[in-house]
Amino acid sequence: MTLTAYMLCANSAALPGYQLVNLPSADVANRVSREAACPAGKVVVSGGAETRGKDPALRVSVAPRPKEGSPSLWTASGQSLSAATVGLAVTAICANPVPGYEIVELPVADAPNSTAKSLACPSGKAPLSGGVAGYNTAVVTSSRPEFVSGAVKWSASVREPSRTTAASSLTVICAN
Repeated sequence: MTLTAYMLCANSAALPGYQLVNLPSADVANRVSREAACPAGKVVVSGGAETRGKDPALRVSVAPRPKEGSPSLWTASGQSLSAATVGLAVTAICANPVPGYEIVELPVADAPNSTAKSLACPSGKAPLSGGVAGYNTAVVTSSRPEFVSGAVKWSASVREPSRTTAASSLTVICAN
């Protein structure tokens, strides 16, 4: 197995109020979500999740668009491919609001398995991080920054073991 990790780095002075919010691993039923919430007044700038247990797979690791009055979250879910529960740990990276902060979404759509989708920030903004959500029984196969057509975009793919296509959505967190 090959594992490659990607990271976008910033000067810590650019993210005042930087704080990690960790939900340690806990067993949950397959496809149940857990949410790491930023403290009041802070926004999520990144996050991640880890699945553990027998044949674990990550289904969702994403920052959904906040609803009016709701906290800024990093949401994740997983599944075991051979058991009824999966261990799921979730981390949100939070900070004070940054200029131009915006979460951009690519709506749910079907694509051939493991086809990468990418999403760019609006003009003048750059990605801080991004995430992907797989639907039905789709599992995440990649979620990372990528240099595409002269711009840094968020790229992700999912696969559905029992189908030739998989449904997914994509988000990217942007700032000036």
